[in-house]
Amino acid sequence: MNSIARESLLYDLYGSLLTDKKRSVMECYHEDDMSLGEIADDMGISRAAVYDSLKSAEAQLELYEEKLGLLAKYEKASILADEADSIISSLESKTSTADKTAHNAESSMDKNDAESAREARSQSGAGAEQTKRLREIIAQLASND
Repeated sequence: MNSIARESLLYDLYGSLLTDKKRSVMECYHEDDMSLGEIADDMGISRAAVYDSLKSAEAQLELYEEKLGLLAKYEKASILADEADSIISSLESKTSTADKTAHNAESSMDKNDAESAREARSQSGAGAEQTKRLREIIAQLASND
């Protein structure tokens, strides 16, 4: 992740812990895309004071992250959710292929073999239900960031 995106995420997580002045400088610089000079003119302070305030705020956000680790936890959860989603997609693909194979086999079997194939297909349907529920859980996890 690039440093601008990281600072933005850290600000989202911990920005309310900053002083009003530091929060204002961070918002102007990162959210409003203002230059240091523009911020200085707008706030009636020197460019150096804006720079110092910005660097101090960024250091404070990094300190909060070092102590609390919310961004690291978010990144880990995001990676796990992506991995789970990939596994589910793979399982769905395999289930779909197995269903098609079972259906084709049923049409060329005798009555007993066809019943066994239907039972196997029924069990793969249960796996599809579990997959569906897992997708719902992942969506809920993703919406709670």
